[in-house]
Amino acid sequence: MSDPASDGTNDTNDANSTLSAQTPQVPDPPVTPPDEPPPPQIPPDTNPDPTREPPTPPMQPIGDPPPGPNETPHVR
Repeated sequence: MSDPASDGTNDTNDANSTLSAQTPQVPDPPVTPPDEPPPPQIPPDTNPDPTREPPTPPMQPIGDPPPGPNETPHVR
């Protein structure tokens, strides 16, 4: 029984068949993964969780230090 994919017209033993050379194909370029987008920016927490501990206060107080015993306040 013959191969169902071959109908016998392209048999290599056939004297009437003509052979043509195939041109070499250029290989496909290597597949590179697409550039990943940057991770999304996390917005500041506008609704803090009341069960979470409060943030620690800064070590250095913000603003001008209070006047010392021999200094006058900087009031204009």
